[in-house]
Amino acid sequence: MKRIILRWLAEHLDAPGLASLPIASIHFVALAALLAVTLGLWRVRREGLNLRMALFAIAAAGFGALWLGNWVALAFRPERIIDNPWTLIIFLDGGFSSIGAYAGATLCMAAALRLRRAPLWPYADALAPGLLIAAPIARLGCLWSGCDFGRVAPTLPWAMRYPRGTAAFRYLDKIGMVGAYQRVGLPMHPFPLYEALPLLLAGVVLLARPHLLGRAPGMRASGCAVLYCALRGLAEGFRAESKLLVGHLTALQALCLLGVLLFGLMWWRLKRADSPPSTQGQVE
Repeated sequence: MKRIILRWLAEHLDAPGLASLPIASIHFVALAALLAVTLGLWRVRREGLNLRMALFAIAAAGFGALWLGNWVALAFRPERIIDNPWTLIIFLDGGFSSIGAYAGATLCMAAALRLRRAPLWPYADALAPGLLIAAPIARLGCLWSGCDFGRVAPTLPWAMRYPRGTAAFRYLDKIGMVGAYQRVGLPMHPFPLYEALPLLLAGVVLLARPHLLGRAPGMRASGCAVLYCALRGLAEGFRAESKLLVGHLTALQALCLLGVLLFGLMWWRLKRADSPPSTQGQVE
C-alpha cells in the first residue's frame, strides 16, 4: 500500500524521490509516541503538575506499552511463541497490540507513581487527551503498510485495494478471492480509518475542552478510556480475519466491551464521589 501512496505523491508533487522513501509503519508509531508525550507535557505544564514526575511516569508508561503490547499480540498468535520463545522477551519481535500497549502503559504508570507516592489521576487526566490524538497516527501506519485491513467491500466508494505483497493481498489469496496473475486485490474496507478519524476528533475536542467529561480527578482519563474502547470495538466489526468468540463478538470486541464496562463504572463512581450530597428531605 505504501508503494502506491508514495508513487501517487511522487507523480502529483513532481518529486520522484518520494517514490523510494524508506517509511515503515514503525515510523508512524514513533511519531504517535512523540506527539502523545508533547501534548501530555503541554497539559502537565498548563495544569501546574510536577514536570519531572510526569517524565518519570511517561518513561514507565513507555516500558509498559512495549511489554504488554508485545504480550497481548502474542496471545493472539501463540504459534510465534512456540516457534521462538524469545519473542516473550524481545519487544516487538512477536508483533504489537495497541490495546495491550495502552493497558501496559496504564499499569506501569500507576505502579511508578505509587512507588513515588504521587497521585495517579492528575497525571492520567493530563496525558489522556493527547493519547486519543496520537493513537490515530499509529493506526494510520497500519493502513500505510496494509497489515490491518477490512472485509471485502466491492461497491464501497472509499474502499481500498491492496497490492501483492501486503498482508491484505495474502489474505485474499488464502481464501481464493484473487488469482495468480492479479497485481492488486479486491476493494476492502479501510478499517483503520474507521477507528482513527473518530478518535482524532474526540481527542482534539477534549484537548480544547479538558473538563467536558467531568472535573473530578480521574473522570477525564476514565472517560477517554471508555471512548477508545467503544470506538475500537465498533471499528473491529469491519475487520477481516476476525474470529468470533462469544455470540457475534470477536475476542478483541469482547475485550473492548469489558473495558467500556469497567472504565464506565469507574467514571460513574468518580462522578458520584464528586457530586455534592443531596439535601432533599433535610429539616432546616
